Amino acid sequence: MIRIKDFAESHNVNDKAVSRWMKLHHINYDKATGLTEEQISILEKQYPSPKPIQIIEDTEAKNKLIETQNALILAQNALISAQAKINTLESEKLLLESKSQEEIASLKTEIGSFKKTWFFGLYKKRPKV
Repeated sequence: MIRIKDFAESHNVNDKAVSRWMKLHHINYDKATGLTEEQISILEKQYPSPKPIQIIEDTEAKNKLIETQNALILAQNALISAQAKINTLESEKLLLESKSQEEIASLKTEIGSFKKTWFFGLYKKRPKV
């Protein structure tokens, strides 16, 4: 004897939903005798059995996935180290640029301290006043 509750559990359906559907479609159910073969076949059409999940072990694909993940990890590590090198080079570049700007400014002030002489248009250092 199969009850509605047993049928609903085996088909992953709420038992109240099954009993409501039976009432809507005028299918009589007797709790004492349970579901008949005819009622079960009608319910099977409405609520088919869930298909079992098949697990297929594919070791070759699994190994390829692991190799690809390892390659990805190596590439990410290389990217991180390259970004660190780029950051240090950029900071060194900025430091050199700031030093060169300071040197240019000091050279301009030094050039300004020279005056042109009448002798062959040469320059000599101005005396400090």
